[in-house]
Amino acid sequence: MTRPTLLITGATGNVGGALLPLLASHDAQLLAGSTRGEPVAGVPGRAIDFRSAEQLTLAFAGVDLAFVVIPLNPVMVEMAAHVAQAARAAGVKHLVRVSGAGADPDSPFAIGRVQGQVDQHLLASGIPTTLLRPKNFMQNFSSFLAGMVKGGTFHTSQGEGRIPFIDVRDIAAVAAEVLRNPAAHAGQAHVLTGPQALTNQEALDILGGVLGRTIQRVEIPEADAVKSMREMGMPEMVVEVMSSLNQVIAAGYVAEVTDTVQRITGKPPRTFAAFAREHASVWA
Repeated sequence: MTRPTLLITGATGNVGGALLPLLASHDAQLLAGSTRGEPVAGVPGRAIDFRSAEQLTLAFAGVDLAFVVIPLNPVMVEMAAHVAQAARAAGVKHLVRVSGAGADPDSPFAIGRVQGQVDQHLLASGIPTTLLRPKNFMQNFSSFLAGMVKGGTFHTSQGEGRIPFIDVRDIAAVAAEVLRNPAAHAGQAHVLTGPQALTNQEALDILGGVLGRTIQRVEIPEADAVKSMREMGMPEMVVEVMSSLNQVIAAGYVAEVTDTVQRITGKPPRTFAAFAREHASVWA
């Protein structure tokens, strides 16, 4: 029996980078997709340009399964249309996409609406598709929020909204299981969370306990958050999406915890406290 060929897009990113090692023993020919197409962790590379359906058709050539991570971008819906078109043209047999919780093309919130529109393109492709819909990443605290944590003052407009932060390694673990047996997950949308919904204050208290210092939370109006994002040079569409995420969290709409990680992988998801201990050097 011929080994399937599996393309991991976003192979140099958070989820894709965690996923590749988990598939090392999988009976498949792995390809690491990235902008530059370089090999990743010893896995042969394929160049990925979501802006071009023609380039994607070449990237998907000979691919049976594709793990798709479309970046937050002003033209990400168009990128999804390119993925659907190229995957059909190349004969891809199954798509697995990292979407987002609350994805719905009719959502009143920009983040849910955009993610839903992207999902809709893949589902309309006619290719069996599995959607992974995680909530906020724990790794946000060790990446673009790290400066505020390290500096000891954390600005947020998310109020007392609870967030079941998930470690990207648990998203990757679910993805690995889906990719090993895609037929069992065809047509499904899996909402992924960590084991506990925390407020930002509770998360900061955990981080502060690990670091041995207090991290002050400063609540700001959403208008100030939008102003700050614009001053950072974010595209207006990205500002709108991120602002809507703040509003969704503040309204309490993301607080639900699911058992999906445990159910699919057989292991409980990592706790925020464990994440904080592992990454303490980032904020030292």
